[in-house]
Amino acid sequence: MFQPVTQKRLTNVSVVRMRKGGKRFEIACYPNMVMAYREGHVRDLDEVIQVEDVFENVSKGKLAANADLERCFGTRDRHAVLLQILLHGDLQVSDRERQYQSTRKLHEIASVVAAKTISRETKKPLPVGLIEKALREIHFAVQPNRPAKAQALEVIPLLRAQSGLDLERARLRLRIHVPSQRDAKAVKARLEPLQQGETDGTHSSSRSDSVRMKDGSAAVESESEEWLPGGALLWTVQADPGAFREIEEIVQRETNQQGIVEVASLRVLDDEDESILS
Repeated sequence: MFQPVTQKRLTNVSVVRMRKGGKRFEIACYPNMVMAYREGHVRDLDEVIQVEDVFENVSKGKLAANADLERCFGTRDRHAVLLQILLHGDLQVSDRERQYQSTRKLHEIASVVAAKTISRETKKPLPVGLIEKALREIHFAVQPNRPAKAQALEVIPLLRAQSGLDLERARLRLRIHVPSQRDAKAVKARLEPLQQGETDGTHSSSRSDSVRMKDGSAAVESESEEWLPGGALLWTVQADPGAFREIEEIVQRETNQQGIVEVASLRVLDDEDESILS
């Protein structure tokens, strides 16, 4: 392989390829770094690009002609073309790199699951390593090009059903501000069904307050009520994350857009919370 004299000899390289205008263009990158750059984990190009140039064929060390760059990309700016290929080209992945990406994505998914769930028994977070082990045991098929968060939300029910982990979605702590006593009564009446766990987790087109948990538990649990001067209500509740949008819509509708729903804690734990409000 062609090696610039100013660089160390390349012993391992990942090629990103783009075909445009009937021509092939390639760039030489460090293994395992292309996806990290695309996902925003790495921003320094020196950690991603092995040779800062555009090739017709990396393995032969043949550089792309400026005329081809201008015809296919509308510019002779090799750095600009390199960035376009890096972001949108096809990564030629070796088996070793594919395995690395799959392992890293599995760890990311397990981390998201750990951040969004707690043990049903202890009400405390589960270790990432334990969740990662459970994912392997249920033979969860990682999709390297899908966001970890989306896959994590999908796998939580599978972990409950197929693994030995007794976990549940961690609840939010919400502070609901209602400006008047009349509005407070209306809001509480609309949220009352959510506190009784009566339905199956589906949304009804005829009722806007229809969110329920599939296990029959209440989507909303009241913690405290504070009636303020003038009849305003400050109501603190625990809520399933899936019910947040429905709760907010109810509060806004019943208060004529005057009510406020604040997230006081992203994860309610047994001993301490991950608070975002003081």
